[in-house]
Amino acid sequence: TRAVIMTSGTTGVAKAVVLTTGQWLFSALGSSIRLGHHLDDCWLAALPFHHVGGLSILVRAAWLGTTVRMALPFEPGRVVNAIENEHITQVSLVPEMLARLLVEDRGDKALGSLRVILLGGDACPEALRKRAAQLGLAVSLTWGMSEAASQIATRTPGDLESRADVGAPLPFVRVDVGSGDERLIVRGATIGGDVLVTSDIGSLDELGRVHVLGRADDIFISGGENVAPARIEKALCMHSDVTAAAVVDVPCDRWGARPL
Repeated sequence: TRAVIMTSGTTGVAKAVVLTTGQWLFSALGSSIRLGHHLDDCWLAALPFHHVGGLSILVRAAWLGTTVRMALPFEPGRVVNAIENEHITQVSLVPEMLARLLVEDRGDKALGSLRVILLGGDACPEALRKRAAQLGLAVSLTWGMSEAASQIATRTPGDLESRADVGAPLPFVRVDVGSGDERLIVRGATIGGDVLVTSDIGSLDELGRVHVLGRADDIFISGGENVAPARIEKALCMHSDVTAAAVVDVPCDRWGARPL
């Protein structure tokens, strides 16, 4: 055991996830193969270290012999200044952080100088993806979780094509889809050689890329059909008059449930 991360505590009782040295090592190797590894890399740490996305930055740098600069707590102006003045090559962000940086003075220019912008923690809104693509940013969409020492599937930097996937699984990881409830199942060294049945519903396309449709506990049945609120939210946010959307299910005498 090398670290214990508390997870899933935002709206419920947090659980302890035990991560071993081997999991961290294979995660760092898989990440560097997908994102690239340069001896002069410098990763800006703007995510808190009590989350796996933040802690994994330190572990990767330790394994790979590269540098980390601190930018905590997150402040857009501080991040822009660090990128401009401290030879930053990489940064990990969640979509809301990227959106705030893009409206910050000189933010788009600073982000354009980076080799990798690892973007995860939540689905990337379509408008944000298009904006990043227009600017030619080296955004790398990713899906991961604490149990896998961060990344599971990741697009290559700059792959911002209009697709719904989060990329292929990293080396040393295999992703399958459950035959019953379509939960994504992860196997491999980054989860300690075990089998992890995730809480995410999804699919694989013909190239093995992972599509995450939403969390299993968010899916509801309406008229016999499985409905993923995240897909409706994404469709709503594509409308020019909608800046944000949240969809929940409400009881319905006719359909059993319907989206609101």
